[in-house]
Amino acid sequence: MISSSGNIYLQNTKQLDSPPGSSFKKFLQKTPDRQTTKVVTSKIPAEKNFYFYTEFGKPTGIHSASIFEFSEQLRRVENQSIQYHMGRGDFSKWLGEVVQDAWLAHEFDALKGKQLPTNSLRNKLTDITNKRCRELSQAPR
Repeated sequence: MISSSGNIYLQNTKQLDSPPGSSFKKFLQKTPDRQTTKVVTSKIPAEKNFYFYTEFGKPTGIHSASIFEFSEQLRRVENQSIQYHMGRGDFSKWLGEVVQDAWLAHEFDALKGKQLPTNSLRNKLTDITNKRCRELSQAPR
């Protein structure tokens, strides 16, 4: 859950390094199945939207209620917000826990430690998210 102050509180967190054959491995698959597509593309209740901040206590006024909105908002949010949320791991936490797209969360998490200029980071994040949105739009429902 994401609080009004921008903090993310996680419940039932699963490790990305679960043993092979675990049920969690299924959710790391790049090609989503019908059930995964349905869950990931669902509209998210307001209390679980992703709210962008530039720093603690400074909201941008931009939020996302779906993976598709998130993809759009990544293009327009301030650079400082991208750096803030990537540094804290907020994007991958929200994508994994709220959106329930472990594959996309893993892709975002993989970029966390890289020292990329903000514009390059934004481009990578939007490219990954846009590609995922296209895959989900074309997946069986």
